[in-house]
Amino acid sequence: VLWREVLEREPLAMDAQQEFAQFLAETQGRKAAIKHLEEACTANPNHFELHLLLYRHLADSAPHAARPVLQRLLELNPTDISLRCAWARCLVEIGRREDGLREAEQIEQLDPRNPASHSLRGAIYQVEGKHEEAQAAFRKAIGLSAEYDYNTISGLIRSCRTVMERRLALNFLQAELSRHLIFGDGLLAFRELAARYLDPPEV
Repeated sequence: VLWREVLEREPLAMDAQQEFAQFLAETQGRKAAIKHLEEACTANPNHFELHLLLYRHLADSAPHAARPVLQRLLELNPTDISLRCAWARCLVEIGRREDGLREAEQIEQLDPRNPASHSLRGAIYQVEGKHEEAQAAFRKAIGLSAEYDYNTISGLIRSCRTVMERRLALNFLQAELSRHLIFGDGLLAFRELAARYLDPPEV
């Protein structure tokens, strides 16, 4: 009741929207939370944060329904790198790999120092069976950020076809982790992956 009163007075108070949607999801189910957020977005079609909250509720449970919301978010903020990455992954999932690659190019144009564009290319090339291209793209991403994400690091190893290629990839990872300022996630990922292919003392 109190959250409803807050939203009646301040319908764009995002802390209240977030808490109320979470409350509905926990007490009445995710569909109730989504319905509430859809109504709020319909009433405020140009409010970025409301649409983003709706997208986050839809992304895991209803990816097909999340796509038009993601497209609307990109219309509202076409320079958001994380949203463009999410859209590129959607394109790959529905088989539009060329469009996914074009999206990766746009991401690189928006932020050349962001590893996301190279990581996306690596994932697309890997799906297409282009192992050498995938390795090169993953290496570029890791060269920009040694611990960008686990999928990039593991993608480099998975794209290797021979023992020698895996050894070279692990050596590359070790060198990049030594060269960059890191926070530990990349080191843990390296340990997990290296343990599959190297002797324990070497790891």
